[in-house]
Amino acid sequence: MCRRLAWLLVLFLAVFGVTPAQAAELVNPITLYQESVKVESMIKQGESPAKVLPALDALSDMYTRLDPRKIHQRVEGQQAVTAELIALKQMFAAVKGPEQAVAEYRIHRLTVAFDSLAYPASSAWLPIARSMENNLDKLIEAVAKGDQKAARTIMAKLRQERDQIQLALQLHGHPAELNAQWSAHRFVELQLTAEQVTDKQGTLDALGSYKASLGNVTSQFHKVEEPPFLPVLHLTLDPVMYGTAGATILAIFGWRMFRKKKN
Repeated sequence: MCRRLAWLLVLFLAVFGVTPAQAAELVNPITLYQESVKVESMIKQGESPAKVLPALDALSDMYTRLDPRKIHQRVEGQQAVTAELIALKQMFAAVKGPEQAVAEYRIHRLTVAFDSLAYPASSAWLPIARSMENNLDKLIEAVAKGDQKAARTIMAKLRQERDQIQLALQLHGHPAELNAQWSAHRFVELQLTAEQVTDKQGTLDALGSYKASLGNVTSQFHKVEEPPFLPVLHLTLDPVMYGTAGATILAIFGWRMFRKKKN
């Protein structure tokens, strides 16, 4: 009988696929994103460091406990997000306090990154990435025409967009693709600092590579999954419900075994 009870318990845990401890610890990426929005609102409203710091600590803790079954993020992206969180907390821990514009900039980049984990196929960074692709087309045209003034203006917009979604790109993009983007970006910026582009063909090639690399990163999110043929039921159990359900099943099984043995 003990052997049967043990097998039943193993089967029960296998069906639900998570232990009570895991159920208590893991964080859904949507919850992380929602918490980030709250912290961003606090910072934009100018809340004191005494209030913001605990909120940032809680946000950092939640990020370390993300449910790995619900997200995919690259190690390089994880490191970049962690570094951004640490830098933001250091700003609010400093004696003179944070610089408001920089604090808002940092928390917004984090919110965009967490949004990309919570809603991969419809997150806020994808329209910005597509806008970057459009600006790259305009930049290619300006460089081809030799319009240095227009090229610089477009490049400034491109830089602003890239910085805004850089953490999200690092979470999802292949390091080789991102390195190609950063390299092309630096080369083009250097070319545009002079009165005229000194290596026109090289600049056009770099811009073409930049756009192709960015397109490779975003293309994986353009696919729309077909809805399931049958509705999917999502069941979430907290640790208390877990224990109650397990105890009930074991009690019923034990009672039936007792009745069978008695008869």
